[in-house]
Amino acid sequence: YLEVESWRRSDLRDLQPVLLGVGEACRQINRIVQRAQTDDLYGDAVSGVDEDGNPLDGTNVQGEVQQKLDVVCNAIMLKQFC
Repeated sequence: YLEVESWRRSDLRDLQPVLLGVGEACRQINRIVQRAQTDDLYGDAVSGVDEDGNPLDGTNVQGEVQQKLDVVCNAIMLKQFC
């Protein structure tokens, strides 16, 4: 569908690679979410201590504890767009 519409409308041609990237990232994330329990991707992403011996809390900008699955999905999205 996207290829056909890009041929018809020149204003969509610049957007096509972005939409294809989003689609591919979503497919990869879907596969990972389906395997998340088997691959131990549930739970907090950060635990332990930093180089100074201070405990890592792993909170995000909203103050929530960052999850393993969030980190993996973020890496997939960054890979598609960077």
